[in-house]
Amino acid sequence: MDIRQLRYFVGVATAGSLTQAAERLHVAQPALSQQILKLERELGEPLMLRHSRGISLTEAGSRLLEHARFILEQIEQAQLDVADAGGQPRGTVHVGMPRSASDLFGIELLSRARRAYPELRIAVVDRLSEELNELLASNELDLCLTFARPEHDRIESEPMYTENLCLAVPPRLRVRRLRGRTVRFEELSRYPLALPTARHGLRALVDRVAADKGVALDVRFELDSVQLLRDAVARNLACTILSFSSLVEQTRSAGVRVYVIAEPPICRALHLARSRRRPASRAVLAVRELIVQSMRDAVTAKGYADVYALPAALKRT
Repeated sequence: MDIRQLRYFVGVATAGSLTQAAERLHVAQPALSQQILKLERELGEPLMLRHSRGISLTEAGSRLLEHARFILEQIEQAQLDVADAGGQPRGTVHVGMPRSASDLFGIELLSRARRAYPELRIAVVDRLSEELNELLASNELDLCLTFARPEHDRIESEPMYTENLCLAVPPRLRVRRLRGRTVRFEELSRYPLALPTARHGLRALVDRVAADKGVALDVRFELDSVQLLRDAVARNLACTILSFSSLVEQTRSAGVRVYVIAEPPICRALHLARSRRRPASRAVLAVRELIVQSMRDAVTAKGYADVYALPAALKRT
């Protein structure tokens, strides 16, 4: 099995037919077909099913495609790293981050990258932390920001910040008005809530604290969409529990009131994780530093002091 065979295999799998792949790869179709057959013989497994509409991958083919894309991407990145050893980082860095992290510093990250490394490409994947961990484990991400710290010896991670979750109260919902900037956890039982479903890490965290404290929550809506949760509050349908960064815009545009949950606080930590199976290229290291800078500036912004806390290693000296 060689690099050319892997390129041909990925080309055919992506095109969905030998004819289209041959045109794109500028290879004669018989020669392309022979290379795929040779690859199947070497691996001892059929990789593709041929039919009138083109090809479809077998289970073995799907697994090989995942590995082949990873290998080819690493080869390309290695070539860029070596060629530009003394210049600016280039290539594509795949970054996964949950919605609240992208709300907090995502745009600042992209702006810094554009200014500092104009030839660097960043591909951002916005998913739940649990889904991002799966993408990291399958080598589809270079860097992963996650609230569900991966527990695996092939994954290394570092803490970014700890945040206290907040209660968002609609502007015209008829509920008891709160004073100050905080609300005690036991008071949440008085409010109709819209929360994510049980598969969401934030919901699991809220439910765990509620069970520990014997507090029964009045959950009216279960919504995994952050936008729907925010809209439900803005439209006076229910309160919700989210990160402060996800609620800033609603406080300005819709008059939503936001209170930090206390006694006890609902805390979660964001980690930056990376697979040890993917070499830390110059491009990846550059993006990691940009993430730290963007996140640190956002967290230390005025008005965030009672919501976010940085680990000592990331504080400015």
